[in-house]
Amino acid sequence: MKKSLQISIIIFLLLLIGCSDSSNKVNPPPADNDGLSAEQLKALTREMAVPREDITRTLDFPITENKSKLSGIQNTGVASLRMSLILYSEMHGQFPQSLNGLINSGFPIFYPRDVKSGNPQRIVSSKPLLNEQSFGALKYIRTDSNNVQIKYVVHDSGEDIWKLKTLDISNTPVLPDFLSAESGTFIRVNGGTVGVGSIEDNNKRLLYSQFGLWSTYLQDHTGRYYSYQKEFPSSFDDLFDARHLVIKENLETFQALLKSANADFKWGFDYNANVNYTWLAIDDEVLIDECIGYTENLTPIINDCDPEEIDMSSPLLTTESLLELQIPDDYLISINDISIGD
Repeated sequence: MKKSLQISIIIFLLLLIGCSDSSNKVNPPPADNDGLSAEQLKALTREMAVPREDITRTLDFPITENKSKLSGIQNTGVASLRMSLILYSEMHGQFPQSLNGLINSGFPIFYPRDVKSGNPQRIVSSKPLLNEQSFGALKYIRTDSNNVQIKYVVHDSGEDIWKLKTLDISNTPVLPDFLSAESGTFIRVNGGTVGVGSIEDNNKRLLYSQFGLWSTYLQDHTGRYYSYQKEFPSSFDDLFDARHLVIKENLETFQALLKSANADFKWGFDYNANVNYTWLAIDDEVLIDECIGYTENLTPIINDCDPEEIDMSSPLLTTESLLELQIPDDYLISINDISIGD
């Protein structure tokens, strides 16, 4: 494990374990059999062994009629905006004035989809978010340069009502008790070796931050794919699902910046070691160096990549393939496709 203790690791674990839709959960067998007969226990065991279906693999909207599942999936989509905002603040020293400003800055590549309608989540400024009709709408509140909120509605299955949820985001996180300043420094880029603000060159800093978005997307989607399929994806296309869209203009900005940079990127899998690796060097400086090994119980183990132990000779994504990357139309949007209103 890196000495630099990364907040991104905690975010990744939460996304993989705590923020999944409720279809991701498997109930354990009843304690003390709960009075079930041997035949009932066998039937329950068979039911638990049936492969789970990842409902985000479909593009039929709404992807489920279950309101709570829709809300759970929506949570992971909004989480992608959280990382975009944090890395933007790392680059500029403050949060953007609006989500519209963030999107038009050319920085965020991935954008959350409304999994009920299939459209990009819409942005509202003054309109209240009250009920089911507000599902898929986001309200951004900038309390000051260091703190923002994203508000959206979710379904409370216990009370069977729609409630307003607030995601608080700060670029000055408070260290938990078990992480002291002496232990290391929070690095916001997944697998990053240095903080974004420590890079002086503007283009290099922007490119590193955007690779941070790629790293987050790849880790999140790999973790979800593996948790359902019990195997690694065989291509980048396997990671597409209903939760996220790619902003065409910002992808092109990223590709133009990448084309002019001296960057070496590798993302892929050592299938024999059951390890997912992400590695980036810019101007011969290693900026991302992370290997995630998966155990049989789906627990990710995050470490530096040791080239003597991990085979990184056949990556699925490289600098060259990113420059030529074509996103399927079902997952590609223009900035103008994002509704912005009152």
